[in-house]
Amino acid sequence: KSKKELKAGRKPRAHPPLPFGRSPGALRLRVPPLLQSSRPPLLPSNVEMAPAEQAFNPEHHSETIGQRLASRTVLTAAVYGKPAGTGMAVSELHRDLPGTGLRRFGYDFVEVTGLKPNTNYTFATMYFEGFESVRPSASAISETSPPIGTYYPLPLALLRIEICKQALLCGEAGKAAWTKAWGPLFDSFCERTSKSEDFDSWGLRTHKLRLDVVDRLPPAVLAAFAELVLLKNGDYGMLSQHGNFPATRSVQQAVLRSANECLIAVDCARRSGNSYQTLQGVSLTLKLVGRLLQYRTKPPVLFTLLVKCATVLEGFAPTDKELTWYAKARVMSTYLFHHIAVLCVQLRQKTALVRTLEADVPHRYAPHTLAERAEQAVANSRLLDQALELALLGPGGFWPLAEAKAKVALGDGAGSEAMIGLLKNLSNKEYVKAAKDASLKVLAKEGGGRHPFALALMRAAVTRTWEKDEAQQALATVLDSHPLSEALEQVLAESRTHFTSFAYMLRALPPICIQPDPEPPSAESEEEGGGSRDPSKMSQPS
Repeated sequence: KSKKELKAGRKPRAHPPLPFGRSPGALRLRVPPLLQSSRPPLLPSNVEMAPAEQAFNPEHHSETIGQRLASRTVLTAAVYGKPAGTGMAVSELHRDLPGTGLRRFGYDFVEVTGLKPNTNYTFATMYFEGFESVRPSASAISETSPPIGTYYPLPLALLRIEICKQALLCGEAGKAAWTKAWGPLFDSFCERTSKSEDFDSWGLRTHKLRLDVVDRLPPAVLAAFAELVLLKNGDYGMLSQHGNFPATRSVQQAVLRSANECLIAVDCARRSGNSYQTLQGVSLTLKLVGRLLQYRTKPPVLFTLLVKCATVLEGFAPTDKELTWYAKARVMSTYLFHHIAVLCVQLRQKTALVRTLEADVPHRYAPHTLAERAEQAVANSRLLDQALELALLGPGGFWPLAEAKAKVALGDGAGSEAMIGLLKNLSNKEYVKAAKDASLKVLAKEGGGRHPFALALMRAAVTRTWEKDEAQQALATVLDSHPLSEALEQVLAESRTHFTSFAYMLRALPPICIQPDPEPPSAESEEEGGGSRDPSKMSQPS
């Protein structure tokens, strides 16, 4: 026969199997689809992690084994495999691996088990007419598939992240590995900002995420990268390298560059849907810039950072606000919005503050039934401080915000309505009335409406009023009758005595020289001098 006749008589080649999943001891393959074959149900994969429920359909999902019809021939497929690297292609003789050599419907799943870990295997497929072993083949064996390894799939980004993480944990010994792995990894996720974006940012907008890259990455990779960045800037980064106060511009720029990386990690954690990691990123960011926030005049560039952190917190699902550990997150939120309020006042943007706090819904601060009472008490005290801060800002839309948060913090306890009334007096700048009403709450008996927060409200009213005489009367009444007044006087007397005893150790004299009270004159001095001495004529201590 001629070559054309031999070629025409050959059977067509089958299609190779498709790898579907892998593990150190098994491989999962999918048989190519065949005509008039069943459709197996969908299984979870990296493409569809949660497939929809499917109703059973006998026509599509049942395997009619042994059923033969004269009008059609049912095609089946068998998978063969062997270890890779032996120098020959896969043939129909390679059926020793568990799961190979069995005839199956098209598009069916084959699980090859009993494999050696970290070993490459190759597979091929052949079509047959029916399930009987005596039935002939309907095709030639397919091409040998590329080597498929028995190991967990690990993207290159995850491999670099793991190398960087171990290099950080090794300290000085892993510094060389860190230098080689961190640069390519960070450049694959982030890019340098333009000059216009980085202008006047002091390093806070040095880098940004590559949106065309991170939008295609799975959540596991984004969460791993966020964890590495937080580890780099946390215990192994700026918090350990710069323990002193950032007083110079170079150190402040280093802190802001580190905060820029933390904001990138927060964005990655938010995209991955990990709420707990997002909270960790916001907490670390605030911890890094916390010393810069201690300046009396805060840098205006921090306002952008704080607003980004607040925006990230708004993306939480409602169920995450009710977790038992969320008391610490509530404390962090009040700290964040406190500094946002201070910066808005310094920048004279009080209207922007109202719009910002409108999204800070009060019910997120409501305690969970399983939360610890000690932590929840701390969270409520911080929330009351924030309500007082908003009330002292005066008119302009701040009172509804302060009232809503005060109601959540005070709850339905005794005297809550009276405390809210005191806050409203402060918001309306009725300081004398607020001071008098607060003094009554401070001196009330246990169970009679006394609240520990009333003393703070009274102090805020007394320090802000111009009518000092009426306010001083309420203050004097509290200082005379309060149970802690005697202990406070003892502490002040001890501190005054300590200062006068060791004042000679000061490098310079204080601007106001403290004169101690004169000792009571004795009977002999009164007889000799004809009376008591004038304290103003006593010599002052040096």
